[in-house]
Amino acid sequence: MTAFARFLGEKAERYIELRHSLGYAFSKQAGTLRAFVRYVERAQLVAPATRTMALDFALSFGGAANSRVTRHGVLRQFYEYLAVYDVRTEALERRAFPRSRAITPPRILTDAELASLIDACARISPSTPLRGRTTATLIGLLASSGLRSGEVVKLDRSDVDLANGVLLVRKTKFRKDRLVTVHTTTQTALRQYVRERDAAFPTPKDQAFFLSSRGTLIAVPDLKTPRGRRDRAFLLFLARTGGRVSEATGVNANDLQLERPHPQVLLRGKGRRDRVVPIAKDLARALTTLLSERDRPSRTATDIRRRPQRAPDSFRSDPYRAACGRRGRGYQAGLGRQAHIAAHLPALSTPPDYVE
Repeated sequence: MTAFARFLGEKAERYIELRHSLGYAFSKQAGTLRAFVRYVERAQLVAPATRTMALDFALSFGGAANSRVTRHGVLRQFYEYLAVYDVRTEALERRAFPRSRAITPPRILTDAELASLIDACARISPSTPLRGRTTATLIGLLASSGLRSGEVVKLDRSDVDLANGVLLVRKTKFRKDRLVTVHTTTQTALRQYVRERDAAFPTPKDQAFFLSSRGTLIAVPDLKTPRGRRDRAFLLFLARTGGRVSEATGVNANDLQLERPHPQVLLRGKGRRDRVVPIAKDLARALTTLLSERDRPSRTATDIRRRPQRAPDSFRSDPYRAACGRRGRGYQAGLGRQAHIAAHLPALSTPPDYVE
């Protein structure tokens, strides 16, 4: 191993530890940096770290164009860290590679795949047959009518005319109402569902066409159960923070700061960008209740009531601290801590009764 490769490997590992101490998972990025060290070692490259070196490394991999953009972005930030120790390190350009904006085409299910999906949904809950029948019928209606999932869930009994095969969809996109005709085979499936639904709930609690296993509107949380309180906290989280579903399901206990005068949460968003979002008081109460009911195997590792751990002493004197540590968004929010794996907080079961 050359002296430069050894120096690069030491700084890469120290940089990875630093990012971990600031609260970042940094797993894929760590793999990219270690691959870069191996690339430098195999090619017997010598100091300093240059733009050409980074470009050649990014181009040495196959895959999509955006993968090269991601790898180059990881090296660009690492080069900023490396420049503290070697002033000859060249700065990398932010837009060295064009990012592709192409949208991945949708995956269209074949008739056989759709039939298999509906059949599997019908068997998801043997102890509660109506749950599987509701999910299977709902998916079949979505596939045959082209309705949005939110439109199907909001259908009332008076909106479904099975005699004429017409559905009245109310207050859809742009608050418009419309009539949708359904195929005769869809009518047959809906009639079968109506018979099973009415047999299970002769006196329903709600006038919705599709009912949950409790005889209520689908996805209405039952606050008497831990599962219902979890689902309500999840929906409240989406409404109060404006976060995406993927961001909400990725939140763990370490991302929450509920004991602060002004509670907040760290969201890991699109484009690998993190942001701190304030938490309303009602959401803070719901999340505190949710955490108190969680049966976590390592409470000392994920207890939000513990003060966040400070970065190790080895990083407090690091020259890069001034360049990265103080400006890190997670660290500014009081989230500078040791990173560790924690259970995802509002993870939903499948399906959540449509989504129960």
